[in-house]
Amino acid sequence: MFPNKNIESEGILYIFVAKTQKMEETVELVCRWAEFKKAHPNASIEDFCRYYIIEQRESTKQESLVGGVIPDSASGLLVKLLARIARIHATYVSMVLEEEAVSRIEEVGILATLYQMGHPKKSEVIYSNLLDFSSGTDMIARLKTKGFVNESEDKEDKRSKRLSLTKEGKKVFLKVIQKIVRVANLLTYDMSEDDKKLCIQLLKHIDIKFSAVVHKHKGRKFDDVYREMTS
Repeated sequence: MFPNKNIESEGILYIFVAKTQKMEETVELVCRWAEFKKAHPNASIEDFCRYYIIEQRESTKQESLVGGVIPDSASGLLVKLLARIARIHATYVSMVLEEEAVSRIEEVGILATLYQMGHPKKSEVIYSNLLDFSSGTDMIARLKTKGFVNESEDKEDKRSKRLSLTKEGKKVFLKVIQKIVRVANLLTYDMSEDDKKLCIQLLKHIDIKFSAVVHKHKGRKFDDVYREMTS
């Protein structure tokens, strides 16, 4: 196969090293998949591949962060970035709502909930939008006054009220939501679809976990909540 023994030995060594490197890479990849699956039980192999490829790509970038003091911890930096993005989003949303019949993003959220859910309880609408009951009730009252929302008795529970969109409310919502989507498109314009899907995959469990309990935590001491949620 090889002209002489030296070349033959070198060839065998090359094949061995190449196979060993591939095996090590395979083992590393399997271990990374196991770690990812443990952290994200509902993730698919496609989610992992997307995550791994983007992680390798981003690890070579050296972009500087802007915007005040940079937190020392990864958790602090992540939450700060999310908070800043939320403020930027709110700024642009207020711009697109200046001449609309609804002037607050929370009101758009209420209309969106009614559009999707049809005829939900008032409390469901308020808590699904992460609003205080009093402020949520006030917003719904304003939307009723504008003729965008109907309120009716709950036939199964006389203590509850149910809400629905009026014809005008649906018309206003469909107009406004197009502008809200444009804001989202603006903020994520430079992101690929895979990047967006990865962000959703990594962050959605935080929303799911805390959306279910945050309204119950209001009024409690944070130290008690922290112990309960991290123990």
